[in-house]
Amino acid sequence: MNNSAFNLAREKSEKITSSLRDISVLMGERNEKSVTLETGVTIIPALGCSGDANILVQRANEIEQGIFNVLVLGEFKNGKSTLLNAMLGEEVLPSDFLPCTAIITKIVYGNSDEVAIYNSGQNYPDIFSMKDFNEYFKLKDEDEENIAQAGYVERFSKIEYAQIEHHNRLCNNGVILIDSPGLKEDAARTKMAHNFLK
Repeated sequence: MNNSAFNLAREKSEKITSSLRDISVLMGERNEKSVTLETGVTIIPALGCSGDANILVQRANEIEQGIFNVLVLGEFKNGKSTLLNAMLGEEVLPSDFLPCTAIITKIVYGNSDEVAIYNSGQNYPDIFSMKDFNEYFKLKDEDEENIAQAGYVERFSKIEYAQIEHHNRLCNNGVILIDSPGLKEDAARTKMAHNFLK
């Protein structure tokens, strides 16, 4: 990329991050005091949607850092995990002839053989070996029974996502590959994938 194309891309990303931060202020906590946005406009924030506002700030930070999320979505058994394994050049994610991706799984650049499992309400991730991750977090027959009875897999209910490190050069350039549970196979896992789109 030549300098003028790089500068144009940088200028556009700065406008996007500035807009995202301004929108987050508009959506954020209600406030009686005026706030000046990055664009210079002064407003009084009033929506009170702090959770969504925080998500926008996270996206702005990722754009600034050059992070690009690639979320693979699709109906169950259409080869999402297989596609990502092919992109990585080896079998990193579990894949099977039955639905087996139970949780959102991020692949980031790194060389660790361990998998970090991020749970809601927990400051630090739980750490698993790759072998244990593939065994424990792959859907089993008893999970399908729980889905039929309760509508979701209880043992995965507090998990936000798993994170696997891989040395692929695509990930080295700020790309985070994200595998998701199949859509339309189970209501709880479909909801998990839809919620992650935020």
